[in-house]
Amino acid sequence: MADLYLTIEEMHRYCIDMLKSVSELCENENIAYFVVYGSLLGTIRHNGPIPWDPDIDIYVPENEIDRFVSAVKTKLNDKYWIDYRDERFVPKPFPRIGLKGYNTEILHIDVFRMSGLPNKKFQQKLLTKRGRTLWVLWKAKTINPSKYYKKNKKKRLGAILLRVLAAPFSVEYIIKNIDRLCEKIDVFSTNYVGRVMGQGAIYEKDYFEHYEMHTYTDYSVRIPNRAEDLLKKMYGDYLKYPSEEYRNKMLKTSISDDQPWKNMNY
Repeated sequence: MADLYLTIEEMHRYCIDMLKSVSELCENENIAYFVVYGSLLGTIRHNGPIPWDPDIDIYVPENEIDRFVSAVKTKLNDKYWIDYRDERFVPKPFPRIGLKGYNTEILHIDVFRMSGLPNKKFQQKLLTKRGRTLWVLWKAKTINPSKYYKKNKKKRLGAILLRVLAAPFSVEYIIKNIDRLCEKIDVFSTNYVGRVMGQGAIYEKDYFEHYEMHTYTDYSVRIPNRAEDLLKKMYGDYLKYPSEEYRNKMLKTSISDDQPWKNMNY
């Protein structure tokens, strides 16, 4: 079964091609998107993917998500698929694009929903706190602790406890409430945008008012007009490489046979 796992070089090739296909689709369909997080860092620092990190992160404004999903389903290169609200799989809080034949655990484009956030800071904290709670509940309902935290007993026991606490809530209920939070405030009616799930992310909308095109390997992608300010906010000295120990750890995680992403045969 070793051939079902990809090397980091193979993952990078697929991710480079995936992002190219998605960016061309968005440009053709006039759908807004931005390369963000580690992928923005890779774009600026490496002119491509971070060598020890195979996934891709983009933002699509909440008001464009439905159109984006529809376009991907009907017009994206048929080597790839969208993992979102497919009835064959667990509903996802945000879309992921992956390689057909594989699940989206590692090799993917994370399509984060760029939601509008309240202008008042205490309201921002309340909304993102609710988002984090829903994200934790979703993970508790959908992740197999024994498989996902195979080598970490403490995390495994914590995940089992969370699964028990999440028992009264259905995945459908959690997803419905995540959608309500993401759609609560229109991105055009506020001065702040970001993610309401996971760790949360709050940015002045000015970071994303405009975009620039930047080289990514052999093509160009959209980046926020204040990309360098955004990277400083997220990473500090973003041009400085992390330690070799950290890079090796990330690389090992990316290609580990313990990762549950074997061929799905569909």
